[in-house]
Amino acid sequence: MARITRVYAATSANLLQFMLTYQSASVRMPTKDTEMDQTSKSMGAIILFDGDCFLCNNFVQFVIARDPTKVFKFSAQQSSFSQQLIISLNIQESLKDAGTIVLVEGNQYFVESQAVLRIIGNLSGPVKLLSVMRFIPMFIRDRVYRFIARNRHRFFKSKDRCLLMSDDLKKRLIN
Repeated sequence: MARITRVYAATSANLLQFMLTYQSASVRMPTKDTEMDQTSKSMGAIILFDGDCFLCNNFVQFVIARDPTKVFKFSAQQSSFSQQLIISLNIQESLKDAGTIVLVEGNQYFVESQAVLRIIGNLSGPVKLLSVMRFIPMFIRDRVYRFIARNRHRFFKSKDRCLLMSDDLKKRLIN
């Protein structure tokens, strides 16, 4: 039985249209469809996270501390940038459950446990070893992910704390 992997590809036209609307980004926007792949790669990987979630904000801080090569940029799902990216990639259905983390790499995106494991696989230090969990069947990983996501506000109470904006985060936060 072939293993089904959830890798979602966006149409070049949708992603191109989105990127053209966000010319404020620090990369040159494409003028032709043939430049699409280069622009997607130059934007790097973008992590869309729940900006109202204490666990998600701590995960962002965790990633920044272990990403010395600055592979990742970040955007709260509530931002206008993220909302337009979600629409351009046509991933609204994947985000029907609140608390779903999204990793956008070029014109592909990954959600839930697959996103987390891809992120961890790009980090430095011993935490990278956790990426071996990709060998656990996805339906089990995602079930655990959804349980934590559904109960994150109960398990990880914020106590009215907000995300402290380090200089590094300010440079890497989109919108």
